[in-house]
Amino acid sequence: MKLKVELPQLYFLISLSLLLLLYVLRSSQLLQLTIVVIATFLYMLFSLIHHHMDHSLTTMTVLEYILIASLVLVILSGVITI
Repeated sequence: MKLKVELPQLYFLISLSLLLLLYVLRSSQLLQLTIVVIATFLYMLFSLIHHHMDHSLTTMTVLEYILIASLVLVILSGVITI
C-alpha cells in the first residue's frame, strides 16, 4: 500500500508541528522567532509551489505572498518580544 500525501496535508502537518514547538519553547523568544520565520518561509514556499502546479503563478502572486509573509513577520516578531 502506497501512502499518498497531498501538499495541503503536508503543510497542515508541518504547521501543527510548528505550533506545538511554539508552545513547548515558549520560554525562549529567539527560538520562537526562528520558528515563526521558518513557518512564514514554508507558507511562501508551499503557496508558490501550489500556484506553479496550478499554472497560475504570476509576478503579482509572488509579490503578494512576499508582502503578506513580511507583514506576518513584523506583527509576530512584535508580539513575541512583548
